[in-house]
Amino acid sequence: MVPLSRALAASLNIISVRLYDIVGPDKIIDFASRMTKVPPTDFGANPSLALGTTELTPFEMATGMAIYANRGKDVIPFAVRYVVDRDGNEIANVEGEVGDILARRAKNGTIQVVSEDVAWIMTQMMMRVIDSGTATEGIREQGGFTKKAAGKTGTTSNWSDAWFCGFTPDLATVVWIGYDQSFMSLGKNQSASAVAAPVWGKYMSGFYRDRPD
Repeated sequence: MVPLSRALAASLNIISVRLYDIVGPDKIIDFASRMTKVPPTDFGANPSLALGTTELTPFEMATGMAIYANRGKDVIPFAVRYVVDRDGNEIANVEGEVGDILARRAKNGTIQVVSEDVAWIMTQMMMRVIDSGTATEGIREQGGFTKKAAGKTGTTSNWSDAWFCGFTPDLATVVWIGYDQSFMSLGKNQSASAVAAPVWGKYMSGFYRDRPD
């Protein structure tokens, strides 16, 4: 017997598989699809889903993390905020358009992707990953990042991919290290805690160097 928070922090994947057995794939796929904005058909309805075998992009993972950071409310990612000419004059701005989209979603009641309660519980669980779990050494010791944050490590078979996805109230950041070809390996024991977490920690330390909490 182990608390879910400890299982997540220590990456005890057998607990994830047991949860899959209890909850079933349909609810898991629906939740993951809403958080990442990935079509449900992209998720395989089989037990390996519990281990994160669905292929997602860092952009999609960052979207889900940002929704957690936003207390379960929708986040609309967009790549371009404004365009300037060669003299630095702003010639196009998309922030107003994005604001209009958010307003429309708020009116029809769809802006709350998951309940604030769920977002809070998941945030508390992912904070343990950083404070006393698989990412602690990489983020706190090697990365030197000391502020409150939440996130999760992820390592694929044969050490082909290493992820750290995390957030503070201000910023959601995803680090992926790996190859486009799954048969290639980063090397034995090159897990997310050893490879991706320190990069995330150093990046976040730099981001907050001249900023308040």
